[in-house]
Amino acid sequence: MAPIASKLYTDDVSLVVLLLDTNPYFWTSSSISFSHFLSHILSFVNSILLLNQLNQVVIIATGHNTCGYIYDSSLSSVSSSISSNQSSDDVKMPAFCSEVLKNLEDFVSNDESLSSVGAANGVGSSLLSGSLSMALCYVQRVFRSGPLHPQPRVPIDSCVIGAQHSAFLQQASYITGGVYLKPQQLDGLFQYLSTVFATDLHSRNFIQLPKPVGVDFRASIPSMEEKELRHPLLPLANHADATITTTTGFVGPTSNDSDKTISSCFGLSARLLVIFLIGVISIWASHEASKGFAITAVNNMKDTPAGEKFTLFFVSNDEAIRLVQSSSTFAAEILFPGDGSIPEKLIAQVDVQLVSHNLTNDHTVAVKSLGQKSKYILFINPLVMEFGDFRYRIRKEIQKGMAEILLFNRQHTAPKTLLAGMVEYISDLAGFGSPKPVFKPRGFSAKCWEEKNSRIVAKFLAYCEKRNEGFVGRLNQEMNRDGWYEKLMDKVLEMPAMHFCVEFHDFMIKNEGMTE
Repeated sequence: MAPIASKLYTDDVSLVVLLLDTNPYFWTSSSISFSHFLSHILSFVNSILLLNQLNQVVIIATGHNTCGYIYDSSLSSVSSSISSNQSSDDVKMPAFCSEVLKNLEDFVSNDESLSSVGAANGVGSSLLSGSLSMALCYVQRVFRSGPLHPQPRVPIDSCVIGAQHSAFLQQASYITGGVYLKPQQLDGLFQYLSTVFATDLHSRNFIQLPKPVGVDFRASIPSMEEKELRHPLLPLANHADATITTTTGFVGPTSNDSDKTISSCFGLSARLLVIFLIGVISIWASHEASKGFAITAVNNMKDTPAGEKFTLFFVSNDEAIRLVQSSSTFAAEILFPGDGSIPEKLIAQVDVQLVSHNLTNDHTVAVKSLGQKSKYILFINPLVMEFGDFRYRIRKEIQKGMAEILLFNRQHTAPKTLLAGMVEYISDLAGFGSPKPVFKPRGFSAKCWEEKNSRIVAKFLAYCEKRNEGFVGRLNQEMNRDGWYEKLMDKVLEMPAMHFCVEFHDFMIKNEGMTE
């Protein structure tokens, strides 16, 4: 029987960019030695190259001071010797290991020389973001060096070693359709790597790969169900549920020969394997995430002009997410002076929703209890999107909405006029001032915080703040601690509040000129 002619499926050709964490602060506390770990990695890389002669492996070392390119199979002296018909049996594996180890030793020495004097007393985090950026540039360069695959895919595979999971890498693998794995038996690390991560993307359609137990999306990424990109940076993996992609890459030394080699086999799909030791950095990341709250941008008018603008300007670029974060930080600095942080157990999640029906106001806020925390929904009136300055108006409404949310805590018994005035006061400080109010001396209340016009109350609060710095923050903290009562204003001002109201009345008449 004649042998079946071999056929190279271009979908089987892989570019694997491997990020190797060399941070000594992590490896000194690891349950596996770095040398033992490295032996598994070298065997894994060699197996990738043996699976297909057109496969390419790039290794980027990640230190705590710098990142560096330490191996590229298309440029290595090993590849050159084999292409020159030298015996691969005697040369390939030993020479490959020697080259990687030499470059790695040079990198570690250089990274150590860049350490600051005080770094030895602390714990330095690895520059993972830097090596990810380098990897993205490299992958992008490869894509541009030849005809683009009709469905280029760059899943991020993550092999995590250590006691803690990495929420960041969980999210990256989930979104890009990659594999996230935390091996339980490190003695069998090579088996994990070769059976899970060595499979090409074409083969992954036919095998069962480990599925994530759960993905922690807190404070890092908005809701994937509601997020839509008209032109995503990279097409999605077919089996991924997410609707956006993130990629990483690297620009390293290249040559015309390597470009030609890669171009000639381009149905190339790329994979990014992150070998990363999670130690102190994951503990720090989890701690930081626990202090924040989840943010979701929701567009209920996607197929309308207003909805398309909202997606373009506030959803696809995460602008709504950033506005919520900056607005909450700004309001917290005023309402919770000192550390400017939002009290724990106050907010679990904030949803910004462009609703499908008109509202009586430009925004409204609803709250839903989630145990000890609360979920807040900031509804945006779609009519806001019809104005020429809709971006300014959306920023203003989000700022006001976040101020309202931070004032929801225990101030249910406080006068609504006072709370509305505090929201207006924060909005004024943020640069979203409304037209000056008309002041009516005859109808002026002896309790000026009970004025129906929130602009007047905001002016009163600004007057008190000017006379007694930190007044608004202390007032909010007192309401948080003891609730509202009639003499609270006297306590915070340290004098009868009626006197301040009389002074404010005279000030408005003499200086503001806003009488009717």
